[in-house]
Amino acid sequence: MHRAIDPLFEARSDYDIFTALADRLGFKQTFTEGRSEMDWLQHFYETAAKSSHAQGFEMPDFKSFWEKGYVEFPEGPADHVMYGDFRKDPDSNPLGTPSGKIEIYSQQIASYRYDDCPPHPAWLEPAESGSAAPKRLNTRFISTRRTQEIGFTRSSTTRGFVHGMRSMSASRCGSTPATLKQERSQMAMSSASTTIAGRFWRVRS
Repeated sequence: MHRAIDPLFEARSDYDIFTALADRLGFKQTFTEGRSEMDWLQHFYETAAKSSHAQGFEMPDFKSFWEKGYVEFPEGPADHVMYGDFRKDPDSNPLGTPSGKIEIYSQQIASYRYDDCPPHPAWLEPAESGSAAPKRLNTRFISTRRTQEIGFTRSSTTRGFVHGMRSMSASRCGSTPATLKQERSQMAMSSASTTIAGRFWRVRS
């Protein structure tokens, strides 16, 4: 993204701030790897271009991209079915898991022996639950996600927008005037393409 205006007063970019902190802590070179902010942008772009090439799509060189400001990727069919080939023929279209199937339990994750990352779906008490802040402020912010994807990696696509609207519609299904009034009081922010981004919920004392 191109800079809209020059930094005002003492405003600095995140990269500039973290580079200065790394310098004070004695590992500036390790953090920056000798690259400037623009160097990193070009590095990430060229890495993405290689991945895109492997998938059969050619991205323009970085200079052309930077002058134009964006790259358009072809979208798949609107009736795309997630894991459609796998569902039709699992043996001929295995997934990228060790077993080639959908795994509820991951032996690979289990081998890491992480205390905070079990190899199967599980509820883990959030670290912030032990904080005194909820008792003092009586508020907690919870960020939600879409039903059709992880994060917002496809929010700029037509399919992402449609799924976002569907997610919003699903969340409204069965609402009554009373529940809508309650939802309006709970909702902190929302947008058409990203649906509900977060809500403030009261925390029990």
